[in-house]
Amino acid sequence: MGRLFKALAWLLQQLPEAIALGFARLLGNIWYYLIPIRRGVVMLNLRIAFPERSYRELQRLCRLTLISFMYNFVEFTRIIRIDRNWIDERITVDGIEILEEVQARGQGGVVVSGHLGNWEIMGAAASQLGYPVTYIVKRVKDQLLDDLINGWRSQVGVDIIYAREAKQAVTPHLRAGRFVAFMVDQDAGSRGVWIDFFNQPASTARGAAVYALRTGTPVLFMYDIRRPHGRHHVVIRELQLDRSGEIDEEKITAALTLMTRALEEAIREHPTQYMWMHHRWRSWFRQQERLT
Repeated sequence: MGRLFKALAWLLQQLPEAIALGFARLLGNIWYYLIPIRRGVVMLNLRIAFPERSYRELQRLCRLTLISFMYNFVEFTRIIRIDRNWIDERITVDGIEILEEVQARGQGGVVVSGHLGNWEIMGAAASQLGYPVTYIVKRVKDQLLDDLINGWRSQVGVDIIYAREAKQAVTPHLRAGRFVAFMVDQDAGSRGVWIDFFNQPASTARGAAVYALRTGTPVLFMYDIRRPHGRHHVVIRELQLDRSGEIDEEKITAALTLMTRALEEAIREHPTQYMWMHHRWRSWFRQQERLT
């Protein structure tokens, strides 16, 4: 798998950008019409999130979602080309002053986001603009693929913490003034907290809330939206958590609810740019099966 990915990435890197993105659109359409892998998961998730929409409309959203994912793939293979000139030409940022203020105070930040737009470009751009970024990621089983992906991230200045090492590594990164990014939209299994996501309970990892509450670190919600002609729009907002009193499950749940709602609002505005192929409600479905 790693060798195939590396070969395809090399090919895409040689193509002019317009042709590479056109190829991505073609691949997305081929995926939708001919390849069933994950397509059913996308349709299931869309039905849960948008029960009021017609089946025909959900099919349209599904096809555009798969195309968006392929755009992300092509853009990621070319991420090492991102520099200050590329950012000035391609990216607009709302809320950059928030990062500036946090950095001026000598603080790091808990960044919460989800798989919306191109999250890789968002992190790379922030890093190239001088804001130290750390991603928490799962280790890819294929070592060649893991080395390739995280090598690209490293080349654009994004540091990496593997999820299994997060317990020991996150706090030092925050204290060093880094912006540590947590994705709050993946199923967290039996260890997660039940948070409503599109009116359906979803198991949500507690890490972002716990570290923010324990360290008193600012919480920044960030997401990226792809615009026409290869441009991107990054939005940054500060979320205000209830930091009074003791840290307990109620405060953790409230913080995660605030984070999840911010993400959901952004997804509702740009549903075709979200990665719907993840089994977001897997743990909830399994629990309901056990109860019946």
